[in-house]
Amino acid sequence: MRSLIGLTLSLGLLLPAAASTQQRGDSQPSSAAPAATNANTVDRISIEGVLRRYETAYNHQSVDELVAVWPSLQNDKKSFTKMKDEFGRADISDRKVSMEVKDVQVAADGNFLVRCTRSEQYMKLQNTTYTSGDLQMGATPVQNPGPSHLTDKKTVHKTNDVWLTLHKDGNAWTIASVSDKKPR
Repeated sequence: MRSLIGLTLSLGLLLPAAASTQQRGDSQPSSAAPAATNANTVDRISIEGVLRRYETAYNHQSVDELVAVWPSLQNDKKSFTKMKDEFGRADISDRKVSMEVKDVQVAADGNFLVRCTRSEQYMKLQNTTYTSGDLQMGATPVQNPGPSHLTDKKTVHKTNDVWLTLHKDGNAWTIASVSDKKPR
């Protein structure tokens, strides 16, 4: 019995020591791994920062904020006008846009090509006209009140994949283009 207790105690003391030696051996990465990890972390942080600024501009419905993160937008008159019109719509409220990174590729020119899932939710006002007919008036000698206008709020959810090309502009990354199709 004493030998069994002694063996159990010996194994109990040896196993934690072996496990800690194993952990120390595994936790010491090669010298190339931290540099690659740091570069990937910095790139990921930069990409996330650009996407958060894009989301904020949409959520504030601010063309100025959008141009700050996507400077080339103001040179594309068609897209710029479309954004201004979209942000100026009176029938849209409570806009929430979120971007989730799905894939990041580094282009030959050093730009990033980022595939994201773009989710958008907003409230849309819908006007409905209800017209009462003469049959509803019955035999009552009353004037027809005319059409009734009702306004309903409808929650709209949209989700789609978009491709963003990110370009380094000085020390900061900005959006060079946004497309629903993968750029070539």
